[in-house]
Amino acid sequence: MLTLCIAEVYPWPPRRGYEIRLANLLSGLALNGPVDFVCLDASGRSQEHTPQGITCIGAPASKERSWIGWLPRWLLRSKPRRLVRQDFSRAREILGA
Repeated sequence: MLTLCIAEVYPWPPRRGYEIRLANLLSGLALNGPVDFVCLDASGRSQEHTPQGITCIGAPASKERSWIGWLPRWLLRSKPRRLVRQDFSRAREILGA
C-alpha cells in the first residue's frame, strides 16, 4: 500500500515535539509499505536523513498572499484562514509533474 503524507516541516533529525511526532508517524506508516512524503518546508534543510521506505518530495510553499488577496476569499468561504493565506500554486505544479 502506497501512502501519501503532506506536512510543512522536514522532521529529520527530529528536534521539537511536532517533528518528533511527524517522524514517528511517517516511520509507522513506512512499516505498512512505501510512503511518499511531500514536504512544504522551504528552509533548505538537508534531506539526507530521510529513512528507507520514505520518498521525500520537496514542494516548498510560496510566500503568503497579502491580506487584500486573501481576506475577501476567507470571508466568503468556509476554508481555514491558513489555507486561504498561503499560495500553494508552486507545490501543485511540482506534484502535478
